[in-house]
Amino acid sequence: MKIACSGSSGSGKTTLVTFIAEKLGIQHISGSAGDVKQEGDKMIVDEVYKYPGGGHVGVIRYSALNPEYGLMNQKLLQMRRAQIIRENDNFITDRSPADNLAYFINQMAYHPMITDALTEEFMRDCLKAWEELDKVIYVKAVQPHEVEVNGSRVSNRFYQKSIDAQFEYWIKNYFIPNAIDGPDVLIIDYWDLETRKAHVIEFINS
Repeated sequence: MKIACSGSSGSGKTTLVTFIAEKLGIQHISGSAGDVKQEGDKMIVDEVYKYPGGGHVGVIRYSALNPEYGLMNQKLLQMRRAQIIRENDNFITDRSPADNLAYFINQMAYHPMITDALTEEFMRDCLKAWEELDKVIYVKAVQPHEVEVNGSRVSNRFYQKSIDAQFEYWIKNYFIPNAIDGPDVLIIDYWDLETRKAHVIEFINS
């Protein structure tokens, strides 16, 4: 069973993924950018382009000024997350190929160097990894409070809502209709944690 949880930062993915992993006794593989990078990746991306750090916000700001860095970083994250899906089994991860595409479009598509052809190539790579999954849980940004500040993520809830709209669009209009024998998808559009837990276990066991 290959399961991925997808959604914007602060939507509650990690809480849900941790519960599922413990409940089903499967491996939880972190899909966060810092965790998926392997030895040598930091040199390839961060040191070559002199990225100064600063979490998610820092990456966005630096990518805006250095599109070559942004493109390399997004390609690397896509490759590493696809590698997790390809090389592991019986796991759940808190990022999916939809995350890669949504953030690529959000952070990179306005650069003149990001052509339609380059974007379509990135989309195909994401779709190929998506097709290897068995289940995807898309958690919408519906929390009734401010986005939790953790020192890395963007805490502006309107930014979160805009990213969530990207997720919904690409999942419903690209991944689901174009995947060949793709994963089953559950969309969670409510906040109550106990209801979420009950529904995801029923979904995974179906």
